[in-house]
Amino acid sequence: KQLSQWVAADDWTALEAFVKAFQDAVLALRYAPFPVVAVPWGLALGGGCEFSMGVDGRVAEAELKMGLVETQVGVIPGGGGCKKIARRNGDDIDAAFEVLFKGYFSANAYQARTWGLLNPDDPIHMGYEQALRAGIDLVQRLAESYDAPAKERIATAGSAAITRLT
Repeated sequence: KQLSQWVAADDWTALEAFVKAFQDAVLALRYAPFPVVAVPWGLALGGGCEFSMGVDGRVAEAELKMGLVETQVGVIPGGGGCKKIARRNGDDIDAAFEVLFKGYFSANAYQARTWGLLNPDDPIHMGYEQALRAGIDLVQRLAESYDAPAKERIATAGSAAITRLT
């Protein structure tokens, strides 16, 4: 709702500042000097999905509904979720693009895993309390010998791809 108000008011400065702050928050969690684990349950849509995708680990509750739903309202996910889902589905990028472009959200955590919203090895537990306990255990294990991840370098197609697209 706030985004649409900024657009209606032609307040692009506020919109850009909001998107940058959100991206900075996701990156701060990703590169924090301590481990960060998400325990998504219920609904993890849009920004909640992107926060979950960007951290060191996830422990999902089985009935989780998760997705990058922004395209349903004409917005592209801006917090790193597009990059994450593309990397996790590199061999099946068409499926990843379908999930992104149609703004799907999963019926459960297993489907979210299949779509690349969760990693293949992210544990899934029945019930929030079990998932939370497993998330606490995971973050404690990670903390025992944690090194913050190095900043990622992303290869791009560059000017040759831009030429092909124009």
